[in-house]
Amino acid sequence: MGEAAILSNRCARIAYLFTDGLFVKAVAAMSGGPPVAPVRVVPFTGPREGRGPKRHRPKVSPMPKFVIEREVPNAGQLSGPELQSIAKRSVGVLRQLGPEIQWVESYVTGNHLHCVYVAPDEEMIREHGRLGGFPVTRVFQVAHVIDPTTAESI
Repeated sequence: MGEAAILSNRCARIAYLFTDGLFVKAVAAMSGGPPVAPVRVVPFTGPREGRGPKRHRPKVSPMPKFVIEREVPNAGQLSGPELQSIAKRSVGVLRQLGPEIQWVESYVTGNHLHCVYVAPDEEMIREHGRLGGFPVTRVFQVAHVIDPTTAESI
């Protein structure tokens, strides 16, 4: 059995479990907090040579974020029930694929859906589209996210 540590703040509760040479990080968003992206599990290799032991911080890297363009004629004119049906089908496929892929949100425009996903790679995005029967016109990996606060930062 592994050792566990639970850290929390007002946005998220994070549990680290060290077992079989791996740190596993589980994150649960608390009410009022922002959504928390999944992270990759990274092998723990032991103390760093000559620098003393690592503190209880596993090295994790955030999952890549993708924007998917889906060409759907007259998408902007789809009814609420039609959009709900598409969403239900997508959620069903996500359950099949497991927790590594996460649908963040989608924007419906005239003839397109622009969907934001978090996933380990583009192939998983394309697999989601194939299994759900969703068109995948183009996939873009997000390099950076900016917003109005970016103008104020250094």
